[in-house]
Amino acid sequence: LDISDEFKQAILALRGNFDKIRCILNKADGINQQQLMRVYGALLWSLGKVVQTPEVMRVYISSFWDKPYRIKECEKLFELEKQDLLNDLKSLPRSSAVRKVNEFVKRTRRAKVHALICETLRSKFGLFGKEKKQKELLNSMGEIFKTVSTKHNVPMGDFPNPNKFASIMKNFEMWKIPSLKPQEIQAIDEVLSRGVPKLLEQVEHKRQDTNNSDDANNPFFDNGNNDNNPFDEMQLGKSEWVITQNKKGEYDQKFYSLALTSGKASGGQIKQIMMQSGLSNQILGKIWQLSDIDKDGFMSAEEFALCLFLIDHVKSGNSLPDVLPDNYIPPS
Repeated sequence: LDISDEFKQAILALRGNFDKIRCILNKADGINQQQLMRVYGALLWSLGKVVQTPEVMRVYISSFWDKPYRIKECEKLFELEKQDLLNDLKSLPRSSAVRKVNEFVKRTRRAKVHALICETLRSKFGLFGKEKKQKELLNSMGEIFKTVSTKHNVPMGDFPNPNKFASIMKNFEMWKIPSLKPQEIQAIDEVLSRGVPKLLEQVEHKRQDTNNSDDANNPFFDNGNNDNNPFDEMQLGKSEWVITQNKKGEYDQKFYSLALTSGKASGGQIKQIMMQSGLSNQILGKIWQLSDIDKDGFMSAEEFALCLFLIDHVKSGNSLPDVLPDNYIPPS
C-alpha cells in the first residue's frame, strides 16, 4: 500500500480540495477480518503522510460489485459501508451549497480586511512627503497588519501575505485611495452576521423538505388517510431472509437508480415500478404491506428487494402468504 512518487504528485495536485476526496478500499472481501484490519491501518498511515489535513480521510471498505462476497466474515460491515457511501453521494448537493456559502464568507471577510488595510494606509499620509511615506509604509506592512487586527478585532488569518501585498501596493499611489465610510463596513458585518446564517437556514430547510416529502404511506391508496397500510392490519412475523446475493444484486441495480432520501426510495417511485408488473392494486397493496417492514412509507434496499421478490413470486403462479415466512424477512 505504499504510495508511489507519481501517485503522490497526483494527490498533491488536488491540494485545497482534500475535503472533497473520498477513498474506496475495494475488493475487501478477498481477505479475512484480521488481514483487512492491517490493510486498512496501512492505507490510513500511507495517506496520512501525503494528505496533510486535520481530519483523517474517510475510507469506504467493501466489495463494490453485484457478485456474492467471497469471504463473508465482514459482510455486515461491507453493507453498512456501501450505504454510507450512497448517503455521502446523496448529500453532495447540500455539501456543495454549504461549501459555496463558506467560500463566500471567506471572500467577504478578506474584502473587509483589504478595505480596512487600505483605509489605514490612506490615513497615514499628510500634505507633504507622500512618496517617502509610502516607502515607509511598504517596508512596515507587517506591523500595519497587526495594528489593523488589534484595532478592528480581525483575526490575522484573514490577512494576506504582507510581502506580496506590499509588492502589489507599490504600483499605486496609496494617498489617492478613496476613504472608507463606516456604513460600508457595517454593511459587510450585517451580511456576515445575519445574511449568511439565513442562507444556511435555507439550505437546511431545503434538506428537511426533501427528507419529509409527503408521499402517501402506501402509494396504492390515495384517499388522504395516513394509515400505514389502507388495505388491512396484517401483522408481520420475524424471520430470516430467502433472497440470494445474486438476486439481491439484480434488485439493487434498480433500487440505486432511483432518487433516494436518506438511503430510502419514496412510495411514489416504487409504485411506478410495481405497476409495471401488471398485477392488480389489491395484490400490489398486499405486497406493499408485506414489504414495508418498518411501516414508514419508504423502502430500503432490502425492503425493495423483498417487494420485487414477492412480485416475481406471484407472477410465477404462487399465492401471497398472510404472514411472511421466517426466511422471507430481511436479516437487518
